[in-house]
This record gives sequence, structure tokens and C-alpha cells, in this order.
Amino acid sequence: MSKNITTPIYHIWTDALHFRALASQTYNKDWNRGTYIRWGIISAWTAFEMACQDAVGFDRLGNRFKDKLNYALKENNCDQPNWGEGIWQKVGKVYELRKSLVHSPSREDLRPTSVERLDEAIEILRDAITEIYLLAKSDPPRWQLDDKDEGWVNQHDYVNVTVLRGVDHKDTRRIEVVYISKGKECLSEVLPPDSDYKAAIESIKMNALCSISAFRVYQGDGELIYEEEASIRGV
Repeated sequence: MSKNITTPIYHIWTDALHFRALASQTYNKDWNRGTYIRWGIISAWTAFEMACQDAVGFDRLGNRFKDKLNYALKENNCDQPNWGEGIWQKVGKVYELRKSLVHSPSREDLRPTSVERLDEAIEILRDAITEIYLLAKSDPPRWQLDDKDEGWVNQHDYVNVTVLRGVDHKDTRRIEVVYISKGKECLSEVLPPDSDYKAAIESIKMNALCSISAFRVYQGDGELIYEEEASIRGV
């Protein structure tokens, strides 16, 4: 799926997915795998903590996380998690694991061999993200449903294809929709005058295979008529 990164929380979440993919694919299982697993667990927890802050409208939940989260929910007249069972008991275990990785990693923490450890943490925190928004009486976001990253697979240059939609590319009134990838302009579509170029941009966002940092729309022979920043990770 194309990853249109619209929030910092989603950005960190995709980091965790990327580290999980790298941990699975690396040939260096003695050193690199442990690095990717640790980074993945830390990134997944960071995204979860940011989601909690967003859900309850309370900053800096890091120290004494459980107490502060309980307090924030109480202040909002919301139910508090049951930390003794179910998903929240599992969250507590991930929290302790994250603390050990950051503050006092053991030799086992430094060189884990099982990617399932990271995969389990991601699954637990994905469910907990949904739960915290429900407790806070808000609609859960959709970004945490993203569970895919290609890692090193398909990490190559993509060939750009330009689509002409019922217009001559020499038409002096034509509209050209361009995206910026790796600092270069790539012409995606050439449209007739007065076309809905924003719809074309939305279509590119949904189907992008490469990273995109901006969109530009030109009229005729180079008149810039629209520009939009983007943060699309691609696949």
C-alpha cells in the first residue's frame, strides 16, 4: 500500500514496520537482526505513547506512564485500563521490555534472535492503540492498521510513466501534473485545460510506489499554477 504519512505518529509507526522487515531479511543475524528488533520495539512503543497523548490530550506520559495515563483518562471522565489482565496486561510487559532496551539492556536484549518478539510487540500495541481511543471516546485512527513494509525488497528505482489523457502534449493550454521524488521532477499526467488536477494528485497519492515530497502543476509551457508538499513513503 502507498503510505501517505499525514502525522508524526504514523511516521514513527512505519519506522517500526520497516525495522521488522529488515530484521526478517538481514543475513547478519548475529548483529544486525538484534539492532533492527530493538529499534522496532522502541519505535512501536513511541508511536503508541504518542497515540495515547493524542487520544487523551495529555503531553509527556513517558515517566510513570501508567499513572499519568490513568490520571488523564480520569480527568476526562473516561474509564481507565485494567492493567491486570487482557490487552493492557500485555501492554505493561511491552512497556517493561522497552524500558530495559533503553536504560539497561542485557546481553540477550542486545542480541535477540527472534523477530517474533518484535512482531508480537507491534500486534499488542496496534490493538492497544484502538483501545485507548475507544476509552477516550474518540474514533481510532486508521494508520495503525498498516502492517506492511517491503524492507529491502523492491528497493530500486522505479520507471516513471507519463499518461496523456485526451490532450496533445504540444497543446499550449495543457495541464501537467508533476511529483517530486528523490529531488527530481517526474511528469505523471498531461491533462486537457480546466481538468481537475487535484483528483489526479489524489490518485497518485493512493497508488504511489516511490517516495514523494511534493506535487506541482504546470499550465502550458511551464507556468506553475499549483504546488503541494507531501510526505509519501511509497512501498
